[in-house]
Amino acid sequence: MSKEKVDLPDNCNPNWVSQKVGKDGDTDTHYGQRGNSNHGHTVRNSDGDIKYARTQGGHVKIDDNRSSSSDSGSSGGGCFVTTATLRAISKTDDNCAELTEFRRFRDEILLTNESDKNLVTLYYKIAPQIVDSINKENNSVAIYNNLWVNYISKGYEFLKQKNFGDARALYIAMMNDLVKKYPGVLA
Repeated sequence: MSKEKVDLPDNCNPNWVSQKVGKDGDTDTHYGQRGNSNHGHTVRNSDGDIKYARTQGGHVKIDDNRSSSSDSGSSGGGCFVTTATLRAISKTDDNCAELTEFRRFRDEILLTNESDKNLVTLYYKIAPQIVDSINKENNSVAIYNNLWVNYISKGYEFLKQKNFGDARALYIAMMNDLVKKYPGVLA
């Protein structure tokens, strides 16, 4: 198999890759580096759309036929909505600048006071259900693009400027809008 045909995230330089095409036409790619935990798994349908992606930082459910989970530890993973949004706009690196900045914001700002810890706890409770709900929509890519344009890219800019108050307010506005759209996540 030639490396050009294998779908790998940016900045991934594996020393092993396996790929197979299933009866349903899905292409299943596994890749990694021997001797460390840098690895991943991507499944694309016959049209090339990502159905499922998992890397060392957890996985994001893209297809209803696969299980959904993600890390929720403070050192990595746990950016459910952000990760799903970035995947939808083809940013597949779990260590991209946006995710790194949002994780730093969570760990160094939000988790340092009690009221914001409660926000993070609520986020971990409802965000996977929000992602599942978005993924069930026929226009899920458009929804994720909207989240990128109206919230996540703006929040990222606030974080780069160390404008944590506006980043926090925008995060709360995004989650409030998502809960209004998907009220069942609070059940």
